[in-house]
Amino acid sequence: MNIGKRLNYLIRYPHGCVEQTTSAAFPQLHLSSVIDLNSNQQKQISYNVKQAINKLGYYQKANGGFSYWPGSGSVNDWGTTYAGHFIIEAEKAGYTVPISFKSNWIAYQKRVAKQWRYNDHNDLYQAYRLYTLAVAGAPDLSSMNRLRENSNLSNDSRLRLAATYALVGQSKAAEELLKNSTIDFQPSRYDYRTYGSPQRNRAMALETYTIMKKDEPARQLMEEMARNLDSDRYYNTQALAYSFIAISKYANHVGGKGVHVDYTFKGKTNSVTSTKSIANRDLDIDESLTSVQVTNKGDNIIFITNAMTGKLPVGNEKAAQSNLKATITYTDKDGNAVDVSNLNQGTEITAITTIINTTGSKIEDVALTQILPSGWEIVNTRFTDYGAQEVNNSIDTWTLETIE
Repeated sequence: MNIGKRLNYLIRYPHGCVEQTTSAAFPQLHLSSVIDLNSNQQKQISYNVKQAINKLGYYQKANGGFSYWPGSGSVNDWGTTYAGHFIIEAEKAGYTVPISFKSNWIAYQKRVAKQWRYNDHNDLYQAYRLYTLAVAGAPDLSSMNRLRENSNLSNDSRLRLAATYALVGQSKAAEELLKNSTIDFQPSRYDYRTYGSPQRNRAMALETYTIMKKDEPARQLMEEMARNLDSDRYYNTQALAYSFIAISKYANHVGGKGVHVDYTFKGKTNSVTSTKSIANRDLDIDESLTSVQVTNKGDNIIFITNAMTGKLPVGNEKAAQSNLKATITYTDKDGNAVDVSNLNQGTEITAITTIINTTGSKIEDVALTQILPSGWEIVNTRFTDYGAQEVNNSIDTWTLETIE
């Protein structure tokens, strides 16, 4: 399982919406319990979590909900529950959370839970909301019962609600919901609403089975998720974050015998001894043929993953795309194409970026980063003749429909 590469992607993700801010920090709450970390890494994790808690304070509105971006006018339903879940678990892990931060969030969640009505497959919003209220020690039993009686309950909602009943000690209701659930996760046309995917939904299911101590289905889910994370497949921040959260909780539940190995690299032998389930070591390699020999000194089975990172030489970079296709064209003021490899100083051009959704389903909340040469200067068209041609100079949120 390539934890280092996936986790670095989360931590270094450049955009700061409420979901991505939470996704970068949430898994780090659990890393130290399953991964062998040195003191500097532990300090960095503590700093990252504290920064995320402080940053999320700018997203919380007066009513207790969280907006998608700081200062945004409306509350983001899923982001509110997800950020609150992180805040509650951070507090349980020993981090300081402002009292009003938590109390206002609980009050908001309870108010929305009471007002909720089923409408167009919105049941997972309510199921996750009720789960986090239970985690916070403030369960809403009447809303839980009302949701359980809904005939339109999805598989993901049943699994989430089962965990909620298990947390409040109502095992009979939890078992009944689990009995009518499946662990065969397929893409859903409604996943985009909750930043979901089969991998994210699988991770939430693993958390449920771990809470309910269902070790065999939990093991199956964990192994499938680990294989997926070890692949080159793209996963969004929500899927990665919840995968790490669920796998960490599962590892804590089942325990382990730690890691005790010797490895030989470039003629030098080193030992790795840890009580944690996962140990990472960085090795500096070059272009010459290099091998690593590992000897297991313990009596348990050790799984080894080799992950390589680096940068291609300048000029040999490779383009990549997944789910979205981006093209950029350059024109002059009259709309004529411009060859940007041969520009005179002072030439004014327009860059037009086109994003095409290739997934076959709706995608929301897209952030675009456009890298431009350092010698170019961006002109504020509101104060030029170009401004009269602009239709909308400020787009905060995009929704991409499928293009047939």
